[in-house]
Amino acid sequence: PNFRVVYLDNDSEDGTAELAATQYPQVQLIRLDRNVGFGRGHNRVTDLALRQGADFVTILNVDTTVEPAWLTELVAAGLADRGVAVWMPLQYDYSGEQLDENFLRTARRNPRFAADQAAGKLARTYDVPTAIGAAALFPRSSLSGLGGFDPHYFAYCEESDWCHRAFVAGLRVGLATRAGIR
Repeated sequence: PNFRVVYLDNDSEDGTAELAATQYPQVQLIRLDRNVGFGRGHNRVTDLALRQGADFVTILNVDTTVEPAWLTELVAAGLADRGVAVWMPLQYDYSGEQLDENFLRTARRNPRFAADQAAGKLARTYDVPTAIGAAALFPRSSLSGLGGFDPHYFAYCEESDWCHRAFVAGLRVGLATRAGIR
């Protein structure tokens, strides 16, 4: 029940920012006058959220659809295990009927997840090697300690680089299976 939405418009030209401003006045809009890339753009949002006192910062791509309790479940996982630097939800294909193949390649690198998925019974959380940047929840402590995304990555691999930094710092990356996006 306690969240704010910040919409980052990374210099879109399709009227999305105008639509967001008029249809969703409760959403804080950050409009950039040039596309600065995924990492640098999300750093603007996470810096703002931290300045505003956020305990957690979630990033979510605009081409996703979320399940009703996705944010509640990610926050619950974050509150339950403070040793995790970033949490990601289950990621389904656009139909919502099966898990996304890219997501599965990442999650199945944990043998326990692979076995549990094959058995049809997932645990509530798993450690995974990296998060996928389409949707992720960062506790304030991990962003404060590790900083944001490396701005040298314009598009792709920002989250992998960030997760590697988390591992080097002795932190973990988590998957919260009760949260889901498409």
